Amino acid sequence: MKKKDFVSKQNESAIKNVRYGVLYRSPTEITDMKWALVNDEDITNRIIPIGYQPFMRCSAQYSYAISVKDEAYDLLEDPLFDKFRIEHDEDFCRWIFEEMDCGAKVYLHGDIPKIECYMEKIRNIHTISKKTFEDVILNQWHYSEQ
Repeated sequence: MKKKDFVSKQNESAIKNVRYGVLYRSPTEITDMKWALVNDEDITNRIIPIGYQPFMRCSAQYSYAISVKDEAYDLLEDPLFDKFRIEHDEDFCRWIFEEMDCGAKVYLHGDIPKIECYMEKIRNIHTISKKTFEDVILNQWHYSEQ
């Protein structure tokens, strides 16, 4: 990010909130306890690794997701997470970019050979099979048949 991406001299008050980024951390012992206490069929309020995929970008970034029931849930208010506020800085952003081999370590090219062929096929599909739908909804997401 360049300075212009997070600071505006014309109207700084309207952009103030983008001057900072937030890193969230859940201590391992807390996360492990949450996993142990949650019903296996209830996927809400779980921290789920989404980085272990065939796509290298997610794996390289150690991505995680949290599924919540309440739309009003605010990660900033959750006491189970440590929060680290970071002020954006152009030099720091440039350093990260260079450490990531100008983005190549995170946005890999060629991690899936001939992906364009598969993407075109997926783009043109407008229906999915009942078996696929049921597998995802019932087995992976653990929703009831109702």
